[in-house]
Amino acid sequence: MPLKGTYKDYYTAAQVKKALNITDGMLYNFIRNGDIEAVKLPGRKQSVYKREQVNELAQELKQFIPSRTTRTTTFVGATKEDLPVIIDISNALFGLGRSVTPLERRQAWLEKNPYTYHVLKQGNEIVGYVSLLPLRTGTEKIKRLLGDIIAVDITPDDIAGFQTGTHIDMYLMSIGVKPTTTLTEKHEYGSSIIRGLRRLLIEIGKKGVVIDTIAARSNTPDGIRLMRHFGFTEIEPVLPGTRSFIIHVQESGIPHIMEYKQALKESQTS
Repeated sequence: MPLKGTYKDYYTAAQVKKALNITDGMLYNFIRNGDIEAVKLPGRKQSVYKREQVNELAQELKQFIPSRTTRTTTFVGATKEDLPVIIDISNALFGLGRSVTPLERRQAWLEKNPYTYHVLKQGNEIVGYVSLLPLRTGTEKIKRLLGDIIAVDITPDDIAGFQTGTHIDMYLMSIGVKPTTTLTEKHEYGSSIIRGLRRLLIEIGKKGVVIDTIAARSNTPDGIRLMRHFGFTEIEPVLPGTRSFIIHVQESGIPHIMEYKQALKESQTS
């Protein structure tokens, strides 16, 4: 029932989902992460949610929601020639200390699995990128990447191929958008990358590759907002000063994960 009187400062669950453009599963994820607080008010059986808190979250997520763009961009697999540009963008965003993985190691990852790097292009210019590390499930490397090792310690032998039936853990190493862009371009490029990632997951599912977990770390405000919008659950950090995120794919009801699982199911029955 609608909220009236003293309840005017709160939203119902239906109103929250409409305000944030999310599903039930994503609402529960935001509650579990502490982004939204479920409140029990006298005289109501269902929980309600603070209007101010929901509106603030809606503003945070707005920049990552896919929107109509006037720019033509393409999200494609990276080539070896693209890697130096990716490193330049990474250095500009995160500082030289962040980009410690040498070019040769990145090239070896790309040779082992061409899905490790994707770029967003406007025309012929690279304006953003995504770096993914597909690791064989059971090696515990995904847990260590959230804690005591860094990506440079991942060898080409650790990178899994995408053969049908392969089980992997996916580490989302980094996402970057060229920092010289305007704020509007930054939002549009971020949206394009999210759409590209969704299509990429479906493509991986069609190959019959079983993703068990997707994990990531981020300490930047933009990165944390991106993790939230993509549906990651924040977990207790392994190391102080880090923020860790994970998706357990088998139990996830996030819309784009459900799309991946449907593609995987169809690949197994075809």
